Amino acid sequence: MQSKFVCQQCGYESVGFLGKCPNCGEWNSLVETVVSTGKSEKRRGNRETQNVKTIKLSDIKASKTARVLTKIPELDRVLGGGLVNGQVVLIAGEAGIGKSTLLLEVSSCLAAGKPSGQAVLYVCGEESASQVKVRAERLGIKKTGISLLEDTNVDNVIELVSSEADLSGVIVDSIQTMYTGDLSGMAGSVGQVRECAARLLRVCKEKEIPLFLVGHVTKEGTVAGPAVLAHSRYGFMV
Repeated sequence: MQSKFVCQQCGYESVGFLGKCPNCGEWNSLVETVVSTGKSEKRRGNRETQNVKTIKLSDIKASKTARVLTKIPELDRVLGGGLVNGQVVLIAGEAGIGKSTLLLEVSSCLAAGKPSGQAVLYVCGEESASQVKVRAERLGIKKTGISLLEDTNVDNVIELVSSEADLSGVIVDSIQTMYTGDLSGMAGSVGQVRECAARLLRVCKEKEIPLFLVGHVTKEGTVAGPAVLAHSRYGFMV
């Protein structure tokens, strides 16, 4: 393990602290972030690649690629006709625009037909479970298949997702509030956002569960922090 200093505005990396980022020109924007390097990582990577295998396109069953409708016409249109298992979607917008309300309605649709158990996991990073309950009552949502988790530690979220056998969706509100103890940066920093999103993506891809990530935006209308979400493999901006 070693640390690097990462610019919170553009993602520039330096082996030492710099008062001014040479890439974007911002002052005091570099934050120390712990990264894994060295022989141990190399050995781990080699061990993981030994189990890598491909899947023939002709062997994939059509049922696995069938889309699930959210029953919100405009959202289904933006999603290309509905959700696909393992899909990751980034919902970004200004505060108070209705991101949480929209995703609570999505939770209700994903939980439909599953009256008991934990069908949808809603991670409350910003609001309390009581606040979400008030919104649900206002929307007339009474699904018992929606479970709320008041936690911002992404490793706890991943452990819960991994242990559940029948989840139909995971919603994280918001990704900027999540953190992992493996990194030294604060929640919302470049390293934390990138690592937390990557870990959530990995477990949801493995479990073939749709994942929604809520993201903040700046006054300029871009996703808060550097564009590590909007211009990455994690999904797309709605």
